[in-house]
Amino acid sequence: MSPPEACGDVDKQEDLFSSLEMFQDHLNVKKILQEIPTIMIAEGLQAELGNRTFVAEKAFQDLKTILDKYQAQPHLMDPHLEELLSILLQFIMDFHSANVQALQDTTLSSNLQQNSQNSLQYSQNTNHHSQTSSLAMKKAIAGQAFKYIYLLTKVRGYKSILKKFPHEVSYLIPILQMLEQCQATDSDFYDIYVLLLWLSIVIYMPFNLKDFGAAVTAEDTNPVQKILSVIKLELRSSQSSRDMAAFLASKVLTRPDLRTSHLPAFVEDCLQVISDGSSCSFEVLGCLRSLGLIWKHGRREELLPLSSRCLKHILQSQITSRSDSLVRKLALKLVQRIGLTFLPPRMASWRYQRGQRSLAVNVITDPNNIQVVPDSKNTGSLNTYKSDGAVQAEDDDDVDVNPEMEDIIDVLLRGLKDTETIVRYSCSKGVGRVCARLPRALGTEVVSAVLACFSPTDSHHAWHGACLALAEMGRRGLLLPVTLPDVVRVLQQAFVYDKLMGQNSVGSNVRDAACYLCWSLARAYDPHTLAPYVEQLATGLLLVALFDREIPCRHAAAAAFQEHVGRQGSFPHGIAILVEVDYFSVGVRATAYLKLAPFVASFEEYRIALIDHLLDFKLSHWDTVVRQLAAKSLALLTEHCPEYCSSVALPRLLTAATGPVLVARHGAILALGGLVSALYNYAQRSGLPLSHFVNDEAVHSIWQISRQLQERRLLQGVGGVYMRAALSDLICGCCNSRLPLPCSTAREWLALLEEGIVYEEENVRTSSVKAIALLWSRLCEEREDASAVTYSSGVPVVKLDCTSDNSCNQRATIPNDPSGAPATPTTDTDDVQELRALLGEATMNKYLQRLSDERENWVQGWAAALGEVPRAMLLVDGAALLGGLMAASRVTPQTAPWATARKHAIASITAVVLRRGFTGAGAVSQSELDRVLRCLLDATDDYTTDRRGDVGAWVREAAVTATQELLLALAACPSCPVSASESQTAEALCRIVQLCVERIDCTRRVAGAALSALLHSCPPVQHIPHHTLISQELLGRKICGDINWGSDRVSFPLLHPLLALQPYSRRLIMGYAYSLGGVSATLAQSSKDALEGHLQTCSLESVKSFVLTLLQILTDKTVNSRLVLPVLKTLEHFIMSTSLLDEVLEKDSELAEDLVSCLRRQSQGCHDYHKLVSLCSGMAEMLRLNSTVSKPVLTQLLVFLGYQYPKVRAVTATSLLTALGEYGEDLIDRGVIPSQDALDEVLNVLEETLWMESDLLEVRKQRNKCCVLLDLPPPVPKKRN
Repeated sequence: MSPPEACGDVDKQEDLFSSLEMFQDHLNVKKILQEIPTIMIAEGLQAELGNRTFVAEKAFQDLKTILDKYQAQPHLMDPHLEELLSILLQFIMDFHSANVQALQDTTLSSNLQQNSQNSLQYSQNTNHHSQTSSLAMKKAIAGQAFKYIYLLTKVRGYKSILKKFPHEVSYLIPILQMLEQCQATDSDFYDIYVLLLWLSIVIYMPFNLKDFGAAVTAEDTNPVQKILSVIKLELRSSQSSRDMAAFLASKVLTRPDLRTSHLPAFVEDCLQVISDGSSCSFEVLGCLRSLGLIWKHGRREELLPLSSRCLKHILQSQITSRSDSLVRKLALKLVQRIGLTFLPPRMASWRYQRGQRSLAVNVITDPNNIQVVPDSKNTGSLNTYKSDGAVQAEDDDDVDVNPEMEDIIDVLLRGLKDTETIVRYSCSKGVGRVCARLPRALGTEVVSAVLACFSPTDSHHAWHGACLALAEMGRRGLLLPVTLPDVVRVLQQAFVYDKLMGQNSVGSNVRDAACYLCWSLARAYDPHTLAPYVEQLATGLLLVALFDREIPCRHAAAAAFQEHVGRQGSFPHGIAILVEVDYFSVGVRATAYLKLAPFVASFEEYRIALIDHLLDFKLSHWDTVVRQLAAKSLALLTEHCPEYCSSVALPRLLTAATGPVLVARHGAILALGGLVSALYNYAQRSGLPLSHFVNDEAVHSIWQISRQLQERRLLQGVGGVYMRAALSDLICGCCNSRLPLPCSTAREWLALLEEGIVYEEENVRTSSVKAIALLWSRLCEEREDASAVTYSSGVPVVKLDCTSDNSCNQRATIPNDPSGAPATPTTDTDDVQELRALLGEATMNKYLQRLSDERENWVQGWAAALGEVPRAMLLVDGAALLGGLMAASRVTPQTAPWATARKHAIASITAVVLRRGFTGAGAVSQSELDRVLRCLLDATDDYTTDRRGDVGAWVREAAVTATQELLLALAACPSCPVSASESQTAEALCRIVQLCVERIDCTRRVAGAALSALLHSCPPVQHIPHHTLISQELLGRKICGDINWGSDRVSFPLLHPLLALQPYSRRLIMGYAYSLGGVSATLAQSSKDALEGHLQTCSLESVKSFVLTLLQILTDKTVNSRLVLPVLKTLEHFIMSTSLLDEVLEKDSELAEDLVSCLRRQSQGCHDYHKLVSLCSGMAEMLRLNSTVSKPVLTQLLVFLGYQYPKVRAVTATSLLTALGEYGEDLIDRGVIPSQDALDEVLNVLEETLWMESDLLEVRKQRNKCCVLLDLPPPVPKKRN
């Protein structure tokens, strides 16, 4: 059990959070086991036919899937294990019986006379084949049964399964025989593993193995020798059978009748293997595991003579220093068990004994009535106590300790610093077990040696191993109360242990082990003993549970905190905190930082520690996300102790903001903005001025931060990315908190943010856009309030915002200029002019020019930023701003890949329009509104692609969202002088419906949400075509609320009735066609089903209208070229796979001619392989139509047959060969093909010509031959100029 798992009481609370209450799959598992013969017979029959069905493998995987559900609760299987094992073991014993019978029959037949063999040759051969086949089948059944038993063992554990095996002595010889047969035939390890496990319980029975061997067999080989031979052979295996062979060896060699005769020799053999450097690594592992289990199960007095020699070999061979971690673990485990052999098997009397450990005692018993009696001899320890004060006397007699124990303890202590966790954990258990048998003096020395591992110079491996060792000793009461101060001291250090090594951090395992140590203290000590350390332990665990980066550490800390609350009952507000901060809630890091931490901070005992931890560790953490969360959490914690944050946190952050360490600077600047904003909000609610918390010196320091970083060139390079983003957050906080802002600082911040807006990194651009929007708004407010600045004795003052009824007359002095000099008195006119210069017409013109820059990141940044321009700035030249944004939203050859810039431009267009409004000064005019709507509608046709895929989808989604917001805003203002025309609204709805059936799930969701909002808005949107029919019958409010627009199987059938409505049909057909032509088979099938479902219920006129719509899309020059191929694939599907178009094309020859003409125009000058293949396939299938277009179609196919691209020629030949072979007779009857001989000759040419491999001249020669046979003029290649 790993330390994190140990943090929960697994033994007593294993079903606390379980979702299963019983072995629900018992009947299914039983059915699978009983069907083994059926499965194996079926697979055998298929194998005889040469087929491999994998039926047995599938059944094995099915059983594995079922049993894996019970990995966390395997005890639920216990009531049914015996029944399941009996079924499987019966199959195994049946095979053994049949095998024995077959051997007897073979022996009997070999004794027959020669003449008898000749007379019965045929009969014996038949019987022998039948017996062999039956035996092979039973062997296969037994093999499957072995696999199933292995699965059961893997889930439940071999110790539990072992008890369910039949253990009569009569099974010994059959098991041995099967083992020898499996080893001789190189069977799967499943068979050997299960047989070794079964033999280990049979051999454990009390009977004389030597006498039994003499009684049951007359062979020379004794059963003991057979068993040992099997064990030694399997100890070299690389499979799991090696471990089971070691387990069997420990059971066999520790029997009373064998341990004196065979044990020493076996130990000697194992030591020789271990000492031999050339031994196989698997054999070394097997020998080490065997010796470890022997020293675990054997009697001390019999192993003691062998222990010294074994220890000497282990130490001399230096096997504990091997590179193989598993070898080191097993070697150290053997060393610790040898050490336990040297010590008498009794628990140390000096250990701390808590006595009562029931949780009920913590609830029922009054802690004040429990009396703890200190030890009269040893001041550091406590005797066993009871509630009535009775004392159990301590017996600390001197114990003779073997001198070799010093080497053993030294090896174990060095193992605590091993590089592998499994080795350290094993050594920690060994240190605990050995120390529990040592005298107090030696035990205290061991504890001191472990505490010495917590040195700053030691590696994280040593810290982890030492924490585990202390936890194991604490569980056994070996940490006396006198050592608890040192333990708690190192525990506090381990809680925050985190070191950055290169690109990786180490220390999570140390913090996890520290929680394990804390958990062990809760179970081992009396509440009175831990009372002096309650505050430190509670605070440390909460800090890890709330703020640790790793999920396992937070889980372990929450479990340890729960253990202390339940068993100690003395943690402050433990129950209240445990309700919120439980094992599961701390799993999400953002929740722990932003929700649980503020809750814990509401308790006075913890809030200062939480804030200090964030300041000391998390704001300077190496992980950027942790620093960001810490900054947000600090702002939330400020609400609970603003005075402390103002007096302690704020100065520390101001100092760190310009410090030398990058991560500390970044975290401090991030936290400053949130802290100042939180202090401002608290001051607003409390009716206090902000200067009560943030004095003039602090404000001056905030102004200086950006200037100092620029002067030290810290805004460049990789670190500059973090600094610019953090400074943007700081500016946001300062603007939100309405800090005084001199014009010089405003100019610096504006210049900084203007650089950030066009920065290469997206996160810098995003944060800069957010910050400059708030700064613009703040400066506009300052400009409006500039006339409120007055002067008192030459010092400028400004009115503060009214925060309460009695605060409107308060005035505050403007702080010094960032340069440090007092603010120079100026006139009101100068202030107004300077603010106007910052936000005037020249500034707007400069911003608009940057929208037409040739660099993508410039256009992208300013397209997003100008959407946040405040209304006061829009009054300068809002029309020009709209024009610039609309120009940035259009696709040009140079800006085609700039989809993100167009997306931001479209979002900004809507934001500017809504901010300007539709009434009053600076409102949007009707002509501007028309141009904006046209721009948004055109953006829904953006199908740009690049290496990232369909990036135009971002623009389409933004256009849909913008159109929705604009139409809803117009509907909410029915009396405004501007409005969307009927045609604009209809076109907008049609385009949104088209996007509802497009390829991309996210686009469909956005379009579906917009459609639902527009159909069911209140007040309603005017001029929606068929509004009542759609909103009440087809797409009611409940349907729109429940539908998953992202699912094509749900949304596509729901929208196909709109194909019958004229305004929507063209756009909806475009959407379905675009999805049908995609790469997703399921999406294409949904589109086919929707279109076919519509056409099957339509009249011929509607079908004709459908075909005409597709042809119009193909001939429309304004349609995006990316829609051409999907439309061609749609036509190909309906021509090839259905007959829905046949009748209308045969009756309307003009429509058929238009279709062929359109397809021919699409092929002219086309170099797109997929488009040409679609044209070839569709036109070849049109030969079945009884129409006048058969000859033009055939002519065009012959043109494709001589195309310059080999793949196109091959596809055309295949399609034409198939079509002529299927429709040739009909074409002859209609006079398209002259005769049957001509058809046969053409088919031979098509079939025999190598259309891909041959050169172009040869191919065209054969093509022209086909033309002559079909009475068609050979195509003449165009001459190149």
